[in-house]
Amino acid sequence: MDWTCQATQEIYRDTWDWLGAELRYILSNEGFIRNEPFQPVYTPGLILRTCLTQHIGGNNVSTQRGFWLSINRPGYQIERISLSELEYRLIKTMLQHAQYCSEEELMQSVWGKTIERGTFTQRMHHLRKKLREHNNNVQLIIKHYGGQYSLLHTDWLYLE
Repeated sequence: MDWTCQATQEIYRDTWDWLGAELRYILSNEGFIRNEPFQPVYTPGLILRTCLTQHIGGNNVSTQRGFWLSINRPGYQIERISLSELEYRLIKTMLQHAQYCSEEELMQSVWGKTIERGTFTQRMHHLRKKLREHNNNVQLIIKHYGGQYSLLHTDWLYLE
């Protein structure tokens, strides 16, 4: 099998399936390859090139300064956490709908479309874990039965 490919090249479904479930899982969930239902799978070079072009070409000030969350928990020093743009959008959406926010609302607000549930669940798990680790194991995002999420202690949180 020829593994040399161009950054713009699509990975054929047969090749993608041949890679095996574990490798496909790692490549998809670590962001090396975007694998969405009914969409072609492209080589990692295309995704990286597209992202860099968008960030450099757009010269967006918000991507240059970064995204931050400050947690002002009573009785503790303010904790300032660096966020990815995705994490920032998730928290921003949850702040707008703190009581109950459905998975669908979060997906539409953050990605602009419905994404694969496993990918969404993993991203939320990492965000919940990150917040818990920076907040002395206090849970800030609660997952409810039926795909609903609640954001607790909104008065402690400030997005920058």
